[in-house]
Amino acid sequence: MKLLVTTNGRLYKGPDNLYYTPLVYSYDFFKRYLTVFEQVRLVAHVEAAPFEIVNNMLCVSGPNLEVFEMPFPHGKIEYLKAAFSIQNKVRDCIKGCDAALLRVPDPLAFQIFPKLKQFKVPVAIEVTSDPLELYSSQSGKYPMRRFVKWSHFFALRQCCKKANGVSYVTKSYLQRVYPSHVSESDVNRFETYYTDAGIQEHHMERTDIRNRKIRLLHVSGSLAGKVKGHKELIETFIELRRRGHNVELTLVGANSLDKDIYEILENSGFLKYVFFTGLLNAEELKNIYSQSDVFVFPSYREGLPRVVVEAMSWGLPCICTDIPGCRELLDESDLVPLRNVSVLVSKLENLFLNAEQLSCKGLRNLKEARLYTIDVIEQKQKEFYSKLRELVINS
Repeated sequence: MKLLVTTNGRLYKGPDNLYYTPLVYSYDFFKRYLTVFEQVRLVAHVEAAPFEIVNNMLCVSGPNLEVFEMPFPHGKIEYLKAAFSIQNKVRDCIKGCDAALLRVPDPLAFQIFPKLKQFKVPVAIEVTSDPLELYSSQSGKYPMRRFVKWSHFFALRQCCKKANGVSYVTKSYLQRVYPSHVSESDVNRFETYYTDAGIQEHHMERTDIRNRKIRLLHVSGSLAGKVKGHKELIETFIELRRRGHNVELTLVGANSLDKDIYEILENSGFLKYVFFTGLLNAEELKNIYSQSDVFVFPSYREGLPRVVVEAMSWGLPCICTDIPGCRELLDESDLVPLRNVSVLVSKLENLFLNAEQLSCKGLRNLKEARLYTIDVIEQKQKEFYSKLRELVINS
């Protein structure tokens, strides 16, 4: 049985005719679908690239996974120009597939969804984020932002209403905004929630941080751009140093801070207390988590952030932005308003001065993270995919 899958990841085709990605969507990611379906057809935007480009990327190609190539437009305006040529290929990408699993919101998935319904192909969706948050004015300004935000909002609501199966990354937030309207009496529709953030369970006894160096940690896929709150993070770190706190900051992620943010740090005189690791493998990341004291994540937008769950699984206190994904993971006392440096500084100072609170928050996070262990997540995913397979068998 063949499953059609879409993701918002874009692929690069190397001279070896294998497919690569700079994001998390390597072949290992798609193995989850191959636990239930014999074959996967990944429909994705593909662009040819030389070895020097793909050499440091993750390989997508592997057994029982084929790639259906779609045009690779650059930017929202280019996507609109390519929309017609993409639509002409939608019917072909569906041929031979028994069911579909679309990760949304994603413009390619939104184009494919109506055709799947037209040809009565059972389709499930995995809702990974909220367009209202993803394309809010706080996340940046660019041409057609409002159009993209509201077109994706209405398209996602329609998908949730009409898909056979709907899975959300949140426990309740996305369900309220994008309801599936699944009823117990409907045998052909089903709903659940789970995240991609399946993690290992760890346990670290946090030591008293008074009268010693305090190690702050921030992890993201990339240090470039503004949406992960890097400007606020650096400004907070500088203010803590100016107030006499003996803090160091480790930044994990690809690329470099934006030039204006780096200059703020450099001009402060505290650059020597900030450590840039680049991207790390799993073992290197374990060492960083185990050696840190507090995780700080002032992001502007998230679905349900994996890095926060990982930090929690190490018993780390976490201070994050008050946005839906983080709100479902942490206590209200650990959340700060968007772009509010003064509150972020205050929250961290309170932790530094209260060792008992630090320990309690770490233990609380450790307990919460157990809901997101690999075993728990994989079981929920397999049940969801199996229900989609059953629809094909029974149709």
